[in-house]
Amino acid sequence: MFFLYNIPFWCLCIAGIWAYADRKYPLSKNVAYLLLLLPGGIGEIWWFVFEFFFSSQIAEFQGWQSSHFAQQIAFFDLGIGITSIIAYFRKDYLFTLAAGTMVSLFLGLIALHHIISFIVEQNIAIAHSGFTFSTDLITSIGLMMSLHYWKGR
Repeated sequence: MFFLYNIPFWCLCIAGIWAYADRKYPLSKNVAYLLLLLPGGIGEIWWFVFEFFFSSQIAEFQGWQSSHFAQQIAFFDLGIGITSIIAYFRKDYLFTLAAGTMVSLFLGLIALHHIISFIVEQNIAIAHSGFTFSTDLITSIGLMMSLHYWKGR
């Protein structure tokens, strides 16, 4: 289960290695594209599958009560995942900027919620302090930084 719960983290690791190794585009473009494709696209579609079909297990992983709201959030994950994958294949700066900003804000705010839940609610579930939190935070910051440096080139 450890591997399955952390698919977005493994996607982030692969994106980092791939972005550095591939010299087709400047590093900032590679990072933006691959963060959108892997943790932003595949990772968010993975979250859709788990939150929609296994919402009670995900709620337990997050330290929450099981709720149908998780299934509604799953559709946000699906939309973000599909939009991220489209941005990867379009290779258009403005579309990538819009998709990257959406993914960055979504994951950045989720990371902030992990911090609040950890501190205020004393929720020490692994999702609030482990790979899920780290993946959300690193992907969010990495996307914003890569999009900023991409425009500067």
